[in-house]
Amino acid sequence: MLRSALPRPAARFAVLLTLAAPVAVHAQVPAETPVRAGRAPIARTLTGDARHVFTLDVPARTFVSGAVVQETVDAVVEVMAPDGVRVASFDGPARGPETFTFTAATAGRYRIAVHAFEGASGRVTVAVDRAEPVATTPAGRADQLFAAVARPDVPATVVRLSQGGRVVYERAWGAADLALDVPATTETRVNIASVSKQFTAFALASLAADGRLSLGDSLRRWVPEMPVVTPAQGGPVTLRHLLTHTSGLREILNARLLTGWNLGDRLGDGAALALARRQPSPQNPPGAAFNYNNTGYMLAAVAAERATGTPVPDWMQAHVFAPLGMARTSVVTESGQVVANAAQGYTPGKTGFVGVSGVDHGAGATGIVTTAGDLDRWLANMGTGRVGGDALRAMQTRALTTGGDTLAYGLGLFVGRDRGQRLVGHGGAEGGSSAYIGRYPDLDVNVVVLASVAGYPAEAQAHALVDAFFADRFDAPPATAATTPGAVAFDPARFDGLAGVFALAPTFTLTFTREAEASTSAEANASADITATPATAASTAPASARYFVQATGQPRFEIFPSSDSTFFLTVVPASATFHRSADGRAERLTWHQGGQNVPARRVAAYTPSESVLAAYAGRYASAELGVVYSLAVEDGTLTVRSPVLPTATALTPSADGVFTSSGILGELRFDRDASGAPTGFRVFAGRILGLAFDRID
Repeated sequence: MLRSALPRPAARFAVLLTLAAPVAVHAQVPAETPVRAGRAPIARTLTGDARHVFTLDVPARTFVSGAVVQETVDAVVEVMAPDGVRVASFDGPARGPETFTFTAATAGRYRIAVHAFEGASGRVTVAVDRAEPVATTPAGRADQLFAAVARPDVPATVVRLSQGGRVVYERAWGAADLALDVPATTETRVNIASVSKQFTAFALASLAADGRLSLGDSLRRWVPEMPVVTPAQGGPVTLRHLLTHTSGLREILNARLLTGWNLGDRLGDGAALALARRQPSPQNPPGAAFNYNNTGYMLAAVAAERATGTPVPDWMQAHVFAPLGMARTSVVTESGQVVANAAQGYTPGKTGFVGVSGVDHGAGATGIVTTAGDLDRWLANMGTGRVGGDALRAMQTRALTTGGDTLAYGLGLFVGRDRGQRLVGHGGAEGGSSAYIGRYPDLDVNVVVLASVAGYPAEAQAHALVDAFFADRFDAPPATAATTPGAVAFDPARFDGLAGVFALAPTFTLTFTREAEASTSAEANASADITATPATAASTAPASARYFVQATGQPRFEIFPSSDSTFFLTVVPASATFHRSADGRAERLTWHQGGQNVPARRVAAYTPSESVLAAYAGRYASAELGVVYSLAVEDGTLTVRSPVLPTATALTPSADGVFTSSGILGELRFDRDASGAPTGFRVFAGRILGLAFDRID
């Protein structure tokens, strides 16, 4: 729940734009160096755990931005308020600019502390670029919102906001190509990743409106190579199931990761069909449950091509791009295909931003490269319905499961409300891009945020951009803007009844921990001295402890108490409510994120003996994936090895016959025969549910 269901690259670049809430820091600090905005960068050599502190005297309500350029070392940046309370921290890419932004609510001397990540050594330069009054105009607020990417040495970010057909705000920052020093412009094309799905949905919905097919058609009508899904299995799979992510088909990205494939590798033509043909039965009866699925959209594109006899790129050009004047939009069909004026994709790496070609999912699930302006034209057409009005109305109708539940998804679009306003939109993320587009129908407002780098918080920035101009049209400020509730005083001992592991789903857990921290502050400020951008830094009680949550396969994030039993994050708009019993212990919690309230139960500790672990040792094969895994007990730990896995993976017991991993394997649940001997296991990993491995020796 902390991030999208599809595991994205580690969100270190995203953290560059999010801040931790304040906690007290030690009073003893090294010598301080004054800095002023606009002055030349100051060079420093970081060594071990030593901190270099730079001071900035500013009046109240000052917006500050700057960067620590990491020349030969990964740096961590912390910001302290005048009273010594740490109010923000930044740990983004390992090389290049570590940008920081904050808004000082009160006048005084603020300290920017820099130290090497994990005690390494190397060179950095430090500079404050801007120290200016907090903007009072919408455009000024938007400029400050994107200050962290308003640099020539970071990947491209392009945004556009319009209302009623009039462009309200449009900007481009960063580089379309860092190696060639090509600046981004508002006409720079960016890979929009899964935002492409709505165009595939539009194709099938248009063909249905024209009577060329029916969304209720069995997938096998158009793709007869697919296996029969029997009525006993809930079949058949229909075209509508593909478009609403309810087909029950395996998610191709998660499945291929289990075979040694890496994000960024080419999937190959026909990969989705090849995987789907080997799946013995759906993960869930078709139509019964939402499970975001790239496989379905790749097969939807196959069905569209067969129904029309026209390749997807050609159909899109004739029926969408040309009629809407989207002259700078293309469907990429080959990995490495050259597209004029397209931004190079990047991902943060150990040596800086690393160029990537993006994940080649094939037409249907992704593959469209376009501009913010062209996407604005597409969104505007949702309002007028000039091209494909019937199809667009179908796309914006929320889908129903076979059990009668209403989904927050239509056909290729998320459909819901944002602070009282209707909203339709979709995000996308690949190895070298992040994107979000949204439309507020009742406001006639369209927003587009595109970035040519993995991990950029495009959706959060889009909501904050809309809020900069139209906050008065919403019921309440967005959770992504500077309005996170403040933390309150909290007795650290009370957290003992909350700490532990809670399962949101069979393969997804949240681990809550507490760490002690000495404090020399007698008392923290009652209100925040400093406001983070785009998430608010919160006020805290004396910091005798810090609290953290870590989701399966994700980094650990700090959480902050807002009451005796509720905690919130600042890196994402999410919170947890613990349900305490009379003795103060919580066996249940509710996780709040993205408009959902997800219940979770505590996972009990389980420690099997080494002889019990030894019973699981052996070789297991997946006929569906064509891979073999070897399990063995090594130093008292059950491990998994395979030629297709990069390293040996340790398995942690969570219950009798159930083991979890922190990597791509997720959770393994063992099956046994009448004597209790393991006969195989089923993998639950991300969007993979119940993938069978049978014991072969």
